[in-house]
Amino acid sequence: MKTFLILLTFLSISLFTLHGEEKKSALREKRKIAKHLKEFGVNSAAELEKQAEQYCANGTYNLAINRYIALEKLFPEFKKPEEILMLIAGLQYMSDKPKDALVSIDQYGEKYPDSPKITQLVSLSYEIGKNYTLGKNKNYKGFSSSLYAIEAFEFVIKHDPYSPEASQSLLSIAIINMDNKLYKDAIIRLKEIQHKQPETEISAKADVYLGECYLRMNKGSTYSLDYLTEAQKYLEIYENQHTEGKDIKYAKKLLKETYLRMGIASVENIRYYCTAKKWKAALYYIDRVLKNPKLTAVYDDAKALEKYVKKHN
Repeated sequence: MKTFLILLTFLSISLFTLHGEEKKSALREKRKIAKHLKEFGVNSAAELEKQAEQYCANGTYNLAINRYIALEKLFPEFKKPEEILMLIAGLQYMSDKPKDALVSIDQYGEKYPDSPKITQLVSLSYEIGKNYTLGKNKNYKGFSSSLYAIEAFEFVIKHDPYSPEASQSLLSIAIINMDNKLYKDAIIRLKEIQHKQPETEISAKADVYLGECYLRMNKGSTYSLDYLTEAQKYLEIYENQHTEGKDIKYAKKLLKETYLRMGIASVENIRYYCTAKKWKAALYYIDRVLKNPKLTAVYDDAKALEKYVKKHN
């Protein structure tokens, strides 16, 4: 019984101490809030919001952002946090702080992925991505601008995957990859466009870029001839199906280069058979070249080899 009383006394003291600490903590929080409100020159959350709205109307976005951040942290129950975060992201964009806006956008995606309002941030993220690719101003330029563009476009792809903006984002990422000679990564993105937006203008454009990727992956030797075959396939699809398409001139230019490389590879193959004195094989491949109207660029070389073979055969 004595032990029980001691334990009961100890528990009562602990609870009293804990309650006292909670009261102190609550008091400190109140003082902290009061201090911040005084700094902003307001007395309540409602006044703080009104002040932020006035700064927005005046175009003083940085001051509005500070107020909304304070409102989010000091008064989480006053207004839905997702609404505040969306406002902050928009204001950061308006004040030419795209990196900060992307941080807020990503936070929104992590916290509220199922929000019906996320489409608004999808549109905002797409605009930020475009601005980075175009180098809209000094805030969108720099060594890492392409990485920020990809980050913005990835948000669009993730949260609205079958929208036209998502396909445009995939195309933009593919072009960035191509600029960095990451052709295999670009091919993955381009084929994703064709899966999500088949038989559309952007899917047709993807054919041209796929052709270019495979063409650039060819290193000019026989081991990568499969890449030339793939390039030819995609470029001819575009040429045959879009005779008056926006990219027809570029597709034809790439096809011309593709045929030239295929012709050069064929001539190299013929020379190998000549060196090995396999005259019948050499004549067989010479005949194939001369009967292929797409390989006219190497006809002269093929005819010269034909004379050489007939002289030695």
